[in-house]
Amino acid sequence: MLETCTIIGFYKRWNHSKTRNHRGKKYLHAYFYDQNGVFGIKRVSKAQALLLKHRIKKIKWYYCEHCGSKFMSDKYKADPQCPKCGK
Repeated sequence: MLETCTIIGFYKRWNHSKTRNHRGKKYLHAYFYDQNGVFGIKRVSKAQALLLKHRIKKIKWYYCEHCGSKFMSDKYKADPQCPKCGK
C-alpha cells in the first residue's frame, strides 16, 4: 500500500498497550498521502522504514486560480500545474 503513496515522514509513537511495567512500546509510523490526497498513518517495521526512507518528498498544497481547486505538488518544482485544468 505504501509503494503507491507519497510519503512525507516517519516518527516513533507509543502504542498505549499495557505491559508488565505499565508502559507501551515505541513503534515506527509513516505519514503519507494516497493518490486521492487523503492523509494517512501506518505502522511500519524498521526494515521497511529503511527501504522507504529514500522516497520521502517535500510537498506543498497549491490553489489553482483558474478552476479554484486545491492540489499538491513537489515543494521545489519550478512551475506546478493543476491536474484538472492543466494551467
